Amino acid sequence: MSKVYKFLSKLSLFGTTTNIIYLSPIVILLLPFSIIQFIVSKTKVIHKSIYYLILFLMVTIINIVLYEPSMLIDFSFYRRDGNLFISYMPIVVLGLISVNIDLKKVITNFIRIGISINILFLIIYIATGGNFVKYEAGIYYSAFTAHNAAGGFLTMFSAFLIGQLIYKYKLNSKINIKMLLIVTMSLFFLYMTNSRGSMIGLILALLVFRLKPSRSFFIFLFISFLFFFAIYYYSYPIWVDNGMKISEFSVSGVDLEFLGRGHTIINRVFYLWPRAIHLFLESPIFGMGFGSYNDWPYNFQEILPYIKQNQSEIITYSDGHAHNSFLHILSEQGIIGYILIIIFLSYTLKFITKQDISVRYSLLLMFWTLIYSSFTEHRLVTPAQALPFTIFLGIVFMNYNFKRRYKNNEKYINNHI
Repeated sequence: MSKVYKFLSKLSLFGTTTNIIYLSPIVILLLPFSIIQFIVSKTKVIHKSIYYLILFLMVTIINIVLYEPSMLIDFSFYRRDGNLFISYMPIVVLGLISVNIDLKKVITNFIRIGISINILFLIIYIATGGNFVKYEAGIYYSAFTAHNAAGGFLTMFSAFLIGQLIYKYKLNSKINIKMLLIVTMSLFFLYMTNSRGSMIGLILALLVFRLKPSRSFFIFLFISFLFFFAIYYYSYPIWVDNGMKISEFSVSGVDLEFLGRGHTIINRVFYLWPRAIHLFLESPIFGMGFGSYNDWPYNFQEILPYIKQNQSEIITYSDGHAHNSFLHILSEQGIIGYILIIIFLSYTLKFITKQDISVRYSLLLMFWTLIYSSFTEHRLVTPAQALPFTIFLGIVFMNYNFKRRYKNNEKYINNHI
């Protein structure tokens, strides 16, 4: 069975280089086997972050059952509102088991495949202006169906590569020219996607990833607080005074196209973020219900004091979201969901900082890139950006569990390497 885990985990990781073909989520199919193997195992090895992730996912499922249970059997839900499960289930699947895997080979092959595919699709882009699926003047889509999806993958891939560049420098005290060239190529690919949120996330990650874990996490929480505070005291009152519109596009006569893509900033600041704050204020403990942010028009029904649920007659599966992962979680899952995801992230950061430098720098940069990209998009759960991190992290967990489980049994290790 270990060979199956090795094969499918690597196939999923390498499959994150495209969303034209759905290869990256394939490892999730092993979930039943992981649960069975964990239950029957006499020596149970699982990191705290896995426990809190499972708890968060279970609370989310309960939230869905109470809100609209039919979503759980609808494929459209998992492609849109429920992509949280697609993005984070690989950590559960791989984090529950113990398998020895050659991380060096995984890293080498991931780099080769990622760069090769992007060189190929850059040639296709130069020749055709697109990638056979999507065409937009001046925008590079790589092997994806949306430029932000391409940017999401490439910013994580770039973070991964920069981590490897730093690792090789630490080993030899000199810059690896080949890796530097690969990093430069990846950054060029990222720039060509014109995905601003992706690039900003990587830049901010580079500024904080070398700080002590406690300090970097405190900075993240402090920035989050300032962000929420600013929206509540500035944008939210303006949104209320202007009639609490769903977005700028719902306002008759508004035409902000002269701003180019700048109008998306206005949409976030004065419509999307205040709307998330509003849902949270109406039901701060458990939120309005998972997936409810898009279910418009709202119909708030009080269940208990400070606990309400959006009982809209229209259930909408769409890419529309609060454009801030943490605000989105607060609006739909309240302070309970927010606290659980923060605890999971904190334990994940602690786990990463204790890993060998061959993977530590890459995981750290990917972690913080994902976090800071999530301030302007819902990138924390977007598969194109989250899966390269969660699958690679899951593989590291799987290998870590093997080492912990058998660290005192040298004979077993020698027979299975």
